[in-house]
Amino acid sequence: MALELPTLQEGLKSIAVAASGLLAGTAVYISVVEVKSRAKLDIKSMRKQWSDSFDNAAVFVLGVGTVNTAANVVLFFMDTSPYKNLWLVEPCLFIIGGIYTSIVMLPEIRELKNDEIVAKKGDIYNMCVCDFIHITSSVTCIQQSFILEILNFILFQHPFSCCRNAIYML
Repeated sequence: MALELPTLQEGLKSIAVAASGLLAGTAVYISVVEVKSRAKLDIKSMRKQWSDSFDNAAVFVLGVGTVNTAANVVLFFMDTSPYKNLWLVEPCLFIIGGIYTSIVMLPEIRELKNDEIVAKKGDIYNMCVCDFIHITSSVTCIQQSFILEILNFILFQHPFSCCRNAIYML
């Protein structure tokens, strides 16, 4: 009995499932661990920790999200079922989140990461820093589509998904 290699489509589905799990796990970690731990720090330490975490998470989420988007787009073109459009849900959310982050959040994030600007604006601005960091963390979690990532995984990408099996039986 020879070992059978998975097809390209099966491999891409595995990549999509793994990437969805990584993004969902990242969102859970940010919400449950990072935000609560950061809230216990003084403002200066909070800004530093948030800045470092933001830089690291941005690289990770962009990389995994890009791989996930690519896998889902290729699966869209490979799928022949009438439900193939479902493969585009996650890429669309990732792209919309990226656009929102670039236009709305990045200007404020750049300002918040600049020590000179924060020092120049003084104590009143520093009090707003805490609120902005909490809001940014919450929006980031939503952008990573925490609920949608998990639902996507459970409903459509998990190998034993009842929805997925029902769709492919049609």
